[in-house]
Amino acid sequence: MTEWYPEYKKLKLILSEFLIYEEVKCGIDKRYDTFFAAILNKNSTGKLSIPENLRILSWNYDRQIEFSIGQFQKIHEHSDKIADLIQLYPRKNSETYNGGFAVFKLNGSVGGITKKNQFIPLSYNTKEIGSKLNSDTLDRLITQTLLRYEDIQFPDSYIEDILINYSWEYENEVVNQTREQALIATKETTDLIVIGYSFPTFNRKLDSEILNNMENLETVYVQSPKESIDGVVQRLKALSNKAIEPIRNDDVEEFYIPFDFD
Repeated sequence: MTEWYPEYKKLKLILSEFLIYEEVKCGIDKRYDTFFAAILNKNSTGKLSIPENLRILSWNYDRQIEFSIGQFQKIHEHSDKIADLIQLYPRKNSETYNGGFAVFKLNGSVGGITKKNQFIPLSYNTKEIGSKLNSDTLDRLITQTLLRYEDIQFPDSYIEDILINYSWEYENEVVNQTREQALIATKETTDLIVIGYSFPTFNRKLDSEILNNMENLETVYVQSPKESIDGVVQRLKALSNKAIEPIRNDDVEEFYIPFDFD
């Protein structure tokens, strides 16, 4: 490992802890709750289920998806139940993708660490976020941050890596597995919806691999602010080997769901 790596690991920890604090302070973005309220199905007994024909790829590190679905499922504390329910990658004891709904965090997740190529998530409780945040929770967050920062300063620390892993970085087995499973899960994709993603230059290799792995892709939707949507479409078309003209949507108040989605 290069000599600068310990300092880089500290920097990633500080970034991760800052994002955790902001997420806990601000709570769940209403767009996530609106999105899942629109797509979740309810059976005759009132049990909710997630559409089997939907996959989510995210370059974000936040836990908004887990928080939001947890609220709907009335599971407020972090548990393997939510991670397994949504087939979250990475998650503890991740397995090979076996069909159905799944969420792939292509750059890892805030609060997550790796130990011997095993993802270890950070616990949370959605009853203590946003407007429900109190001084005790805040004090606990700060204490945990200081302890985690202290841990990574020692060579024998149990924290091998902070699981925020950019596409230009060194190889990380947990993140590599997530990206490999994402390719498997999206291979048969026919409809792609791009929400708020700009296709930055430094992600172009993986973005191109994902796009061109979708052998049956027929329709592409792009949702982005009016001032940026032209650039997003241009970069997307440059990365794809399919001559598909994306359908544009510059209304960003809610996450876009096609009218014919079923």
